[in-house]
Amino acid sequence: MPSRLETYASRGWSIRTPATRILALLGVLLALCAAALAMGQSRAEARDRAGATAATLKSPPQRASRRLGRRHARRAKHPTRRGQRALRHSGAGKRSGARKHSGAGKHSGAGKRSGARKHRAGHGSRSVAGTTCALAARHRRHSSAHAAKGRGRRARNSGRWHRRSRPQKCSWTPSQIITYESGPPPPPAVATPATITSPHPTIVSWPVGEMAVGLDAGGWGPSAFADIAGAAKYVRLESRFATDSEVGGAAAAGVRVGSWLFGGGGNIATINPAAMAAEIVSVFKRYGRGGSFWAGRPDLGATNAELLNEPANPFFWSDAGDYVAYAHLSQVVHAALEASFPPADRPRLLLSFDGGYGHSEFGKAVLAAGGVADGVTVHPYGGTENVQTSAEGQRELVVQAREDTGLPVYVTEIGWPTAVGQPPTGDSLQWTEQQQAENITGFIRWARSTGYVAMVVYFNFVDYGSNSWYGIERADRTHKLGYAALAGA
Repeated sequence: MPSRLETYASRGWSIRTPATRILALLGVLLALCAAALAMGQSRAEARDRAGATAATLKSPPQRASRRLGRRHARRAKHPTRRGQRALRHSGAGKRSGARKHSGAGKHSGAGKRSGARKHRAGHGSRSVAGTTCALAARHRRHSSAHAAKGRGRRARNSGRWHRRSRPQKCSWTPSQIITYESGPPPPPAVATPATITSPHPTIVSWPVGEMAVGLDAGGWGPSAFADIAGAAKYVRLESRFATDSEVGGAAAAGVRVGSWLFGGGGNIATINPAAMAAEIVSVFKRYGRGGSFWAGRPDLGATNAELLNEPANPFFWSDAGDYVAYAHLSQVVHAALEASFPPADRPRLLLSFDGGYGHSEFGKAVLAAGGVADGVTVHPYGGTENVQTSAEGQRELVVQAREDTGLPVYVTEIGWPTAVGQPPTGDSLQWTEQQQAENITGFIRWARSTGYVAMVVYFNFVDYGSNSWYGIERADRTHKLGYAALAGA
């Protein structure tokens, strides 16, 4: 019987000890390692060739990762569950913020404020070395909005938007500079005067010309005009002072009436329009331009008729704010002036725009009701709520009067009291005499710079009451600093 060894040999089996078997296994492992190294070297050379090809592309966002770009392309082409999951975590899904916060949402700045920026960049994707990076395509579609929230950074320097973005698992160039050409700034908006509808023909407003500076100074007698003339060459007088002695005293001092005021208080609705019109015509026939008083004298005739003092102020009128009655009154008076004077001598009819109560709604209502005017008046006292506004006066009211009517604006009252230590008045805080002078100078200079303010009348001449020390002169008739300020403004 053959032995076991002989049987193995006859069958061609090799006889190995345990040591020889271990050496054989090690040889196999070494062969496998050599094969793996050779394969890795060939893959590296392939990647280098693909990188050289991608470097020739012009757009930086198209330089996708050589390795990860191919992986994303395969998974985008064959969206297995594993591939879809990888894409969601790579920055293309909602976790990366590319859809919800990439710039297309309300917090990205790509809405109303961003203008055309969100449509500046190109759209779509391009092939990179024969493959497409799905993440690159998604990013390019949204690159015009802004970088993903938490992954983008933007700084604006000299009209250039600098964006840095590096989404996960897709390598981009570190920095992109996007320059937007900026055109010339738009021209400033030009305020268009509101159209005023009226049953009367359209009135051509008088030219403004040189702004007049005046003083509210009626009732001090003819001799006071010599003192008044040192501060102002125009005065505002109530119609009750329309006498030969008063007007003669002013003319002798070289002072003319800048505005005659008709109607100081009462009830607007009970005013007889025809009687009011007849009174105004009578005053101007005597003391207006070309009036009978000036025969043989230099003609210093008045040219402005102010209709009612502060018609919306309940302190003066029991039916304050009756804009319908006020509008009707203006129609009758204006028609009478047109019928009684040649165009060269016809007085300008001035209507109150703010009603003397510091708001524009009254004037708008009057004009809407058919009020007729050649100019509008305002009393822009600064009030007591804000120190700066109180010092400067309500200049925005003057601007609004012009914008809403397109007519010359007449500031027929403004002032600053100097009763320091006393309560403020209803129109202003209290100021030192130095501050009063500065406020006078500042407001008149501003008004003159507008080009549409025809006259500024300071209120008033002499202090009165316990805290209404608006005057440029004290009660003892000595001059304050405001006297010289008004003269030099």
